[in-house]
Amino acid sequence: MIYTGEQLIITDPIVQEYKLEIIAEGDGHKDYTTVNSENPFKLESLSPNPTSNQVLINYHIQGAVSAYIIISNLQATISNNYIIETTQSAAIINLSGYVPALYVVTLVCDGEVVESKNLIIQ
Repeated sequence: MIYTGEQLIITDPIVQEYKLEIIAEGDGHKDYTTVNSENPFKLESLSPNPTSNQVLINYHIQGAVSAYIIISNLQATISNNYIIETTQSAAIINLSGYVPALYVVTLVCDGEVVESKNLIIQ
């Protein structure tokens, strides 16, 4: 048993899915249910999109030890990493060296891919 009570909050999920055993206090009847943990990190928005010279990336990474952004083209021939501050909620990336195309912006927190969004560079 890891918890007793009405509301369990998992701050550092080890797995995506948990099996809960519920025991009624009145008669000791047991029931089971499965719940999924949500990743607390999120890539919120890219603006402007489409863009030409820079992009504002909004994210939620509070509690992460390390984080970075990957910007890559669809063929994966271009891929650049940008380390981001875990105490911040946004970063501005200069895109002046990128050729016009469709790119993928990926958020990585604590070594795991969190989420990706498409970015059009004109």
